[in-house]
Amino acid sequence: MRKTLMTLAGAVLLAVGFASGANAAAALVITDVACSVLDGTGTVFVTSDSHAVNANNANGNGKISCKAKGAANPIGKAVRFYGPARNNTNSALLCGIPGPGGGITGDWTNIVSASGRVTLTCHLP
Repeated sequence: MRKTLMTLAGAVLLAVGFASGANAAAALVITDVACSVLDGTGTVFVTSDSHAVNANNANGNGKISCKAKGAANPIGKAVRFYGPARNNTNSALLCGIPGPGGGITGDWTNIVSASGRVTLTCHLP
């Protein structure tokens, strides 16, 4: 069984869902939500000191970005992790986006800055 990197707590997205139809261009920003990301060593780091942007386009392609701070990064420089659907993959983890319009995807990036700021972006077709 593969481990899944959940971008947001299920209850948050279940209530929010993806924008669709006439609202497809709208983006929703959620602050102080639980978000699981990778720290500089590749260990799952859960934080509620984060914000997420839930957006999709008129074609129904969705994206969720979660930004957090406080992740450990003893390497001292930016570290990038890529899901298995990326050409430069270095992780077998999957990204889960719960709720309506959500799903599981291997199309994600997780960037950890030298100072411990993390941006996780998951894409759904």
